[in-house]
Amino acid sequence: MSYAAIRTALQTRLQAVTGMGTVFTYLRWTEDDVDAPGFAKFIQGTAPNQHLNFAQFTRTRFVDQKSGLTHRNHDIVIFAFYSASDADATETTFQDLMEAVANDLEGGDRTLGGACAIMHLPEVPTIEYTWFGPVFCHAAIIRITVEEILPA
Repeated sequence: MSYAAIRTALQTRLQAVTGMGTVFTYLRWTEDDVDAPGFAKFIQGTAPNQHLNFAQFTRTRFVDQKSGLTHRNHDIVIFAFYSASDADATETTFQDLMEAVANDLEGGDRTLGGACAIMHLPEVPTIEYTWFGPVFCHAAIIRITVEEILPA
């Protein structure tokens, strides 16, 4: 087990949730305009139905605890973004997507396919609006702690 294995397994898991766009394993930011070639990586769909839809995550800390074996707890924060459109009622779409992500993290394989000993229950402390580059978006933060047992 390692954070690299956890990172890959978590990316695969999140991308499998219906409605989830691209999932990045590191934080991405852009000052590009929507029409810039570099902005395409954040967009889902084809014109005229394109919208921003992606998630990114990072490890914010890790702590080792020794009780016979060494347990390493990784605190991971997932940031999700989805274009806001009143006409398309994206508020409900995004709320449903965040619930689907939380339900999958809680109810699915909590070992991430053996990449960790246990993934603790998710917490969604923030669902709000923000800007990503020039796009007004729904945004959410999902926090999880993933525990691995280090080799002796």
